[in-house]
Amino acid sequence: MKNKFALIFLAGLLFSTTAKGDQENKMTLSVGAGAITQNSIYQSEDKYETFPVAAVNLRYDNFYINYDEIGYDLYSEDGMKLGLIGKVHLGYDSDDLKDEYEAMEDREYDFHLGLKTTYNYDIYKFVTFATGDISGRSDGKSLGFEGSARYTLIDRRLYFIPAAGVTYVDEDFVDYFYGVKESEAVSGGINGGSEYRGAGDVIYGLKGSFSYIYNSDLSFQWINGVKLYGGHINDSSIVRKDYSFYTGLIVTYRFL
Repeated sequence: MKNKFALIFLAGLLFSTTAKGDQENKMTLSVGAGAITQNSIYQSEDKYETFPVAAVNLRYDNFYINYDEIGYDLYSEDGMKLGLIGKVHLGYDSDDLKDEYEAMEDREYDFHLGLKTTYNYDIYKFVTFATGDISGRSDGKSLGFEGSARYTLIDRRLYFIPAAGVTYVDEDFVDYFYGVKESEAVSGGINGGSEYRGAGDVIYGLKGSFSYIYNSDLSFQWINGVKLYGGHINDSSIVRKDYSFYTGLIVTYRFL
């Protein structure tokens, strides 16, 4: 299922909050592997799934690849960064939905470009972003904010990183990823035979991870998170719950 890989990407984003400070080397490379358990927001056959995770995080000077995001820092000074980003949003494979939703078509990924600001102050980090789809699949737009903190539990060994954020997604985004087309509704009798288009809505996110630094290269992360979806998303007949959550254990190794 494509939304399995969305959790792989999300795990990668959590890894990035545990990364070390600026290095003398221009290039950094780390690889993570582990497993994550999640429940799906969609009306899927299996409510809970466990799957392996493999991800790569690469940075070279101002350019980086960070799992579901690529970016280039245009400005970086005094804890403030401004950059261009490209970001993938993955949909679902209709074969994984319950039998009564077999008329639904697959929702392929879309690809967004936009701007992102990051501000670091002491143990705190604040991120804002604005993106729009350029792939021609959803034509959706998103606008969001996230704040996180890094608390030291054991000096240079164990850290706790909580985060909270909110993302606004517009009508086109909701229609594509959570809507029901007229052809799908009529063919499968979904949503009473009527299309569901929804409207722009918000998605809230809560995350928390424990990071254990074994040495300068090897670290372990226990990650947890939940997403809460607004009513326009939850009202769709293909959406099972107004929330989804995940938990997982990841081992990361830094090569450069």
